[in-house]
Amino acid sequence: MQDKDAMVLDPGCGSGSFLVRAYHRLRELKGYPRETRGMLAYAYHQELLDQVYGIDINQFPAHLSVINLAIQNPRARIKTVNVLVEDFFNIKPGITTLTGFKSFTAEGAQSTVTLPPFFDAIVANPPYIRQELLGGSEKETIKELIEGEYPKKLFIGSAPREAKDAVVLNKQSDIYIYFYIHGLKLLKDEGRLGFISSNKWLEVAYGEPFQQFLQENTRILYIVEFDRAIFPDAEVNTAVTILEKEKNRPKRDSNLVKFIRVKKKLGMDTLIQLISEMKKSYEDDDIRINLAKQNQLAPGKWSIYLRAPSVYQKIVLHSKIKQLGEVADVFRGPTTGWNDYFILPIEKAKEWSIETKYLEPCVSSPKKIRGLAFSQENVSEYFLMVHEAKDTLKGTNILKYIDSGEKLEIEVTRGAQRGKRRLYELETVKNRKPFWYSLPQFAKPLILIPKLVDKQIQVIWNKAKAHASDLFYYVIPGKDEDALVILGFLNSSTGALLSELYGRSYGGGVLDLKVYEAKQIPVLDASKLSTFERSRIDRAFEQLVEVVELRCKAEDDLENVKSKERPSVGLFESEAKKKLNEALENESKAREQLDEAIYDILGLTSEERRQVEEGLRELQQIRRLRTKT
Repeated sequence: MQDKDAMVLDPGCGSGSFLVRAYHRLRELKGYPRETRGMLAYAYHQELLDQVYGIDINQFPAHLSVINLAIQNPRARIKTVNVLVEDFFNIKPGITTLTGFKSFTAEGAQSTVTLPPFFDAIVANPPYIRQELLGGSEKETIKELIEGEYPKKLFIGSAPREAKDAVVLNKQSDIYIYFYIHGLKLLKDEGRLGFISSNKWLEVAYGEPFQQFLQENTRILYIVEFDRAIFPDAEVNTAVTILEKEKNRPKRDSNLVKFIRVKKKLGMDTLIQLISEMKKSYEDDDIRINLAKQNQLAPGKWSIYLRAPSVYQKIVLHSKIKQLGEVADVFRGPTTGWNDYFILPIEKAKEWSIETKYLEPCVSSPKKIRGLAFSQENVSEYFLMVHEAKDTLKGTNILKYIDSGEKLEIEVTRGAQRGKRRLYELETVKNRKPFWYSLPQFAKPLILIPKLVDKQIQVIWNKAKAHASDLFYYVIPGKDEDALVILGFLNSSTGALLSELYGRSYGGGVLDLKVYEAKQIPVLDASKLSTFERSRIDRAFEQLVEVVELRCKAEDDLENVKSKERPSVGLFESEAKKKLNEALENESKAREQLDEAIYDILGLTSEERRQVEEGLRELQQIRRLRTKT
């Protein structure tokens, strides 16, 4: 805010922190002293108060805003403080409305506030309310307002056929998205909006149409994200977004968006100077600034520009790189509806004497896999795989098992229809074809990607060609012989870095990959590699699989010889520890060889290789710090 006459609005003002800061910013721009007495005190104070407006849906925080503004000069008498108790989505430019307080003027009339036609600056920390917590009437009010403010250009959920170029907002959008959109309608041309909000719009699907809306209506000036270490108590991962309303398309298109990640605490003056003066991408131990031309930003994972090291662009633009979804089919494993019934441990299958033709090897959880390969000898579970009618199964043990399933009652604890229900009545089961007990028949994958990742992603070589539950993504390359290249790349430091960038932080600091994100992960295109490059990756990955298996065995051996009575050391424990350390050292060397094979193909310099490895460690550390969502 640079204009001393600016009109400022906080549409979710709470107790008034932003309004008080706006008050003092205006005071500084006008050159007024912090404390004055007499008639000047009244004139200065009221003049500043007349330029700041606050709205809050709840009376108590709005009342605090009034108090906090009034006491900025407690000696001065005042006529009005422009704070409303109102739903922001009921606010229109220039309206006169009751304050919402039980207050009266000196003449005995109820107090009112008249809003200016437009504001010069709008600042807020809008409420973070997930869309599923909004009532039906609230959703309808927002829909009518937003679509009415941007006729034929913006819709929620769906658009009429004739509105071909309209932006269609995802119905899953949380309420803060609508605060941005309605806020921009109250802003004058070239006015600025600055919000602290959830950063989800930068990385989830509902953010993409919103990103398109911003590109078509604003100059996106700054998007700033602070590491968790700076605000450790924050309950929602946030970003600061500063926009300038702009009708002129050439100005929007030529704008350079500054994506800023603040790694360490910096003085406000230092931070403002750095981000405002920087004309090219920059990084040091305190801050990362990535610049991107606004018209070259495709809606999608904009969070990457905040978190990726500068080598990222070189990797993804390499001629031998494609998205995983372009070189393989990627889809989620089947949802059984009730794992305890449809996934049978070997012992249960034997107990029921189920015919082997109705059983398919499977793995139900990443926790069931140790190492990087899943082989036939690791199989301990089966999918129930039956696609025949019951009347053709007479005299079989599988029919007895199906009959038992039809008597099974399940306690449903989520959703609209809770309580006890038959297994075949469950929403995820009842509409199956040809029969309720028929799991879908998917092709068997050579590669399995865990949906949730704790430490570092481990992409599994499915040597057993087993099926997997919906905790995995199936990856089926166009050619089977390309599988090792994909596996090698995704298990390298480069692949792990890209997985961190394309996924998102989940509860407990876990990496969560959605299927569309997994499809977008850049990987090496095996068809573009030379015979030598392919064989080098294949050999390096196979070597890594082998040494990881030996490390797992060494861990088991150590566990078996540990003394049950602490702190005494078991007879063979020292030798087992030595073998484990050797195994860990061999694994480290094998990982280095795989990394070097990838780096060489991508033509990375020693500095760029350092960026990959340091960037990976950094992202994993940030993710683990983000233990709240």
